[in-house]
Amino acid sequence: WLAYLYSGDEFFKNVAESHMKHYLEEINHPEKLDDHDTGFKYIPSCIAAYKVTGEQKYKQAAIRAAEIQLDHCCFDNNFIIRVGDGTNKYKPEDYRTLVDSMMNIPLFFWAYEQTGEKKFYDMGVGHYNTTAKYLVREDGSSYHHYQFDPKTKEPLYGVTHQGNGDESCRTRGLAWLVYCYPTAYKYTKDQYALDVAKA
Repeated sequence: WLAYLYSGDEFFKNVAESHMKHYLEEINHPEKLDDHDTGFKYIPSCIAAYKVTGEQKYKQAAIRAAEIQLDHCCFDNNFIIRVGDGTNKYKPEDYRTLVDSMMNIPLFFWAYEQTGEKKFYDMGVGHYNTTAKYLVREDGSSYHHYQFDPKTKEPLYGVTHQGNGDESCRTRGLAWLVYCYPTAYKYTKDQYALDVAKA
């Protein structure tokens, strides 16, 4: 979609639209979105397609994707679960939040703008607050994951799966934090979100 916007070449638009069938079908099978990566998938695909073409089917698909992601949230601690649907069906190690999930913040806020449904806004705010509290360290670095007890809901410890060790900082995840906190500020005007980004 970006290549089409920059070039005006219909070739790129046609290629982008040829990918949309996959995303339109996937929302009819929520089990295929049983993870924390929905924002990564639907922001550059369906939301971008809607902004470029104005096609309502892309808008509705992205809103549905946000609803599915909302079902994968823990409302006790206000975070997006690594894997699972917010019930006790998942393994203990899946009851985690992680920096990757911050890429759902723009999806939630966009869905709130489109629908006016505050549940999207509230989870966006709740998730970035939980992320700041448990994953962002005092020196501005971050954990990759943070483990919670699935029975008591209590926070336990930071974890890193794609780095040198649990106390290391995964730079790709840090980049998502640097991107998503200013994005959160854009939608909420919450000075705290901007302060976290600056830290």
